[in-house]
Parts: sequence; structure tokens; C-alpha cells
Amino acid sequence: MTIRLITVLRAGLTRLRRSTTRWWEWCPPEITAAGMADFWLPAQPATATSPDAPIEERHGHPVRRIPPPEDPMTQTTEEAARLSLKDLPDDRIFDAITLHSGGGELLRVEYMPVSLDGGALVARLEFSDGSRAVLKAARRGGRAGEQMQREIWARTHGISVPGPPLLWAGTVDQFHMLLTRYVNDFYRNSPSLTSGSPDLPAVLDGLAAFENRRTADSVPGGAPLFEEDLVPVVQDAYSVLDTLPDLDRDVWMSALHRVDFHAVAGTTLLHGALVPRHLLVAPGNPLVIADWAGAAYGRAWADLVPFGVHLVCAGWLPDAAEELLQRTFPCWRQAPHGAVTGLIAAWTLHQALLASHTPPTALQSAGLAWVSHRLRPV
Repeated sequence: MTIRLITVLRAGLTRLRRSTTRWWEWCPPEITAAGMADFWLPAQPATATSPDAPIEERHGHPVRRIPPPEDPMTQTTEEAARLSLKDLPDDRIFDAITLHSGGGELLRVEYMPVSLDGGALVARLEFSDGSRAVLKAARRGGRAGEQMQREIWARTHGISVPGPPLLWAGTVDQFHMLLTRYVNDFYRNSPSLTSGSPDLPAVLDGLAAFENRRTADSVPGGAPLFEEDLVPVVQDAYSVLDTLPDLDRDVWMSALHRVDFHAVAGTTLLHGALVPRHLLVAPGNPLVIADWAGAAYGRAWADLVPFGVHLVCAGWLPDAAEELLQRTFPCWRQAPHGAVTGLIAAWTLHQALLASHTPPTALQSAGLAWVSHRLRPV
């Protein structure tokens, strides 16, 4: 595993040196407000925590210590609570919002909860014609800014994604911004994934339809790569092991040994976090997938791992969840067994780290049940 981590990191550095345009430099001129100053300068790709976090060896693998309270991720969340429209540069922002929303005069602003899915400011805007939009914004630099850059890249780099309708994206002074149509008047998020739920067919059909149109002949130059994003996720997973009971630790360790960075590399655009809170459903309407801050290119089956863990968490037995995924998604039938098991373990334990040392959650129990099922002798 250590050799694999070093190989992937070296490959990533090589790509960074050779590429002339990376995803965080992407500037979509066709949707940038005329006359606005856009600054798309190189920055560091998003990682789970600060690159200055101390590294230590555990179980023979390099891992980062569990972040202390003063970690930059915590600071980002605190900053997000303070950021408001008045912090944005000047009237150019409001001119762009009015121009691209097409809804007339801005009448009302309602701040919405922020999360680590991207955006230090999330606000619902109401216009004089009754229409509404959502503005996401973050300062350049830091975790929130990097996530906003990637979400803008995902929404504008050429592949149509089933996100909320995009109205405008750009960077003004020190702020990255994304303006989308507000769809929650018709849609609701966090659909039920339980067996027999009326939400489930729409979710499955929507994800299957998206799978059929998001694979490219090759990875666009400078695009974020899932295998590179996976490196800190695996590091985080190993850092959680010492907090687990011995019996559980052995199961997780066996699964993590099966992580395969080469197996997840591919030419399909991945969302990166297909979980219920990002899935929006409405009767008779196509599925909408929100929050593209984790988008990257990789193998299509890798995108279904978080969704599968949530299926088990919703009450599906692991073998029934596997059967459902195989029946619905052709890519799952071709997924290498060991690599899938390793990714389930890495993703689930990474989520446990983000949960900040809370007791084992239902999600963690679901992930453990699924990897235990997959590790059974055939």
C-alpha cells in the first residue's frame, strides 16, 4: 500500500508539472459576466485537510493525525457562518446576479446552511418576478475556495451534468461564485432509499441515465482524477483504525488492503458523493444532483460506492443491495471485487473521521456489514 501511495503521489506531481491548464485554472468565458474581472490563477487542488498536517506511521502506512479543533477545516466552517453578501466585493456582483438571473430586482436574501460540500456562503435569492436562485460563494484559497473552483469546473468544462440549472459562474476579486436556479419549490432532497420507497425508482433511473452520458473517450487535459483524490481518503481511513474495536479493526484492515488506485482510474465524470442529501427528486421530473465540489474523472462504479453504503444503511441486506446495483448499473457488473471492497472501507472510514469522533454511526455499521459480507469465503 505504501508503494502504491507513493506511486500515485509521484504521478500526480508529474501531471501537475506537464499540464499547462489544470481544472482550478479553468475560466469559462461564455458564461462570465461581460466586463467583470476574472482571476483564475493556479492554486493547490482540494485535499481533506491542510498539507501541513503532521504525518506519522501507523500499521506501516503514512497517515495524518486526526485533526485537532484548530484545524483549518474547522476554521472554514466558522468563517462560513460569518460570510454574507455584504462581504462580496462591490456592485458588480449584484449587477451580474440581476443580469443572469433574469428575474428583475433582487428583493430578498435568505441565508441557507453551509457545509463542507463547498461554499462559504449559500444564499437563496428572491426576485421581483417571483423567481428564485441560489448563490454559492467562497474566498479564493482555503478548502471552501478550492471546492468552489472544482464545482465551477464541473458545471462548465463541457459535459452536461444533471445539476440545478446553471445561471452564471465566475470569479471577482477574491471570490468564486456560482449562481443556479432554485429548484426546491418542486424538488426535495434526501429521498428515502428503503425497499419499496416511491423515491427509489426515480433515483435509480436518474443515476442510470446519467451513467450512460458521462463517459468520455479520454480524460480532458488537467482534469481532477479520482485516484488522486482517493489518496487522502485512504490515509484518513488508516488514521481511524486505532479508534476501533479489535474485531472490527481486523475486518476494516483486510478490506483496506484491497484498495486499488489503478482500478478506480477511468474516463467517466464522477460526482464524488452520491448520497441522499445531494439527490433531489420530484414526481414526474428527472433526478437533480446537487453539490459537484468533489467531481473528478474515474471509473463509473466508484461513484456508486457511497450510494451503496447508504442503501445498506437504509435497511437493504448487503446481498440485496449488490443485486440491485448489478441489475441497475452495467458498470457494477464489471467492477473488480477486491477494489470495490477496499473503496467501501476507505470511504466509510473517511466519513467516520469527518464525523469528528462521534460514536459509531449507522453509516459506519452499514459499511462494516457490507465489507464483512464481501470478505466472506465464496
